[in-house]
Amino acid sequence: MPDTKLEQEIKELIVSSLALEDTTPKDIKTDQPLFVEGLGLDSIDALELAMALSKKYKIQMDGGTQGYRKHFASVASPGRLRCPEKEKPINMPTKEDVAQRIESIFVNDFGVKKNAIRPTARLYQDLGLDSIDAIDLVVKLEMETKLRLKAPDLRSIKTFQDVVDIVTDRLKNQNLKNEVKS
Repeated sequence: MPDTKLEQEIKELIVSSLALEDTTPKDIKTDQPLFVEGLGLDSIDALELAMALSKKYKIQMDGGTQGYRKHFASVASPGRLRCPEKEKPINMPTKEDVAQRIESIFVNDFGVKKNAIRPTARLYQDLGLDSIDAIDLVVKLEMETKLRLKAPDLRSIKTFQDVVDIVTDRLKNQNLKNEVKS
């Protein structure tokens, strides 16, 4: 059975990260033991291989030298490691969804009357928020969205619609970043 792409990459990583001069990836059998009677790697090699895999695949392995030896019993072993599932892109909420959620925060947390909330409503003059409320609003929005709002964004917020626009834009940007990572 031919090697999977991952197994081939691991073989190449073994040769390059451990500087095996007389060994090529083709020389390494997928189910061949990597230690002692197999390829002859030692505990230092296991540590170096763990660091190389961590760097290349952005995974972390615990277990110290003995754990690494178990993880790397053969080329097939690291391929069977269960990596945490990649963060899935969040479903992008619509601007209306964002507006409804923010409206709910204004009504429930700040006591703003629902009929006072409209896109052009000014936060301070029309909705009655003060500077402490503004700080609370930012904290609540960051907790809700898991995003960090930047100071320039915050300075530009004057109306209810500004809040909706900034949160929607930041969620959209975060969603795009997640898709690029996947």
